[in-house]
Amino acid sequence: MTYKMLVSDLDETLLNNDGTIHEANVKAIREAVAQGFKFVPNTGRSYTSVQDLLTTLGLRDQAGQFVISYNGGAIVENKDNHVLLARAMNLDLAQKVFDAGLVNDQVDVHIYTVDTLFIYNISPSDERYMHERGVWYEIVETTDLAFLQTHAPLMKVILEHPDTDIQHAIHDAVLAAVGDMAVEATYSSGRLRLQES
Repeated sequence: MTYKMLVSDLDETLLNNDGTIHEANVKAIREAVAQGFKFVPNTGRSYTSVQDLLTTLGLRDQAGQFVISYNGGAIVENKDNHVLLARAMNLDLAQKVFDAGLVNDQVDVHIYTVDTLFIYNISPSDERYMHERGVWYEIVETTDLAFLQTHAPLMKVILEHPDTDIQHAIHDAVLAAVGDMAVEATYSSGRLRLQES
């Protein structure tokens, strides 16, 4: 059997803890791509946050190469970052998730549109994480998400807190507010974020 494509998770899989990629992996991916192979990064983050990685791998702005982002919520061709598919959530649902998840004043919230990350109440550890991975974001100082009406489509809301008990409280509060049919709630990696998308 001849493989034509490899889809790989990034954080805590292909990437090291500091967001770098081992040189041997870079070499192998570049060699495979040169022979017509497709290497597709798959991430919960935005496709905009992996542009430096795509440059390293020789995939940036390449036709016929792709990124899967937002946990499958968007499929993007690398050439001109052309969004082929976006599975969005509506603003009313995002606001309900956001409001319910603020169970205390230490909760860090990410709101992703298809091309922009907004962060409310960013924590120092999250700030470090974003810096290490070169992720650009805008700080939000309001709990009213109405400003997102001009930013579409809305992809997901992530609520973060380091304490497991608080994570469970967030989970329970969000599901109580919107129901388990409206959102998919998952805990992501060792950073243990609750994701609603």
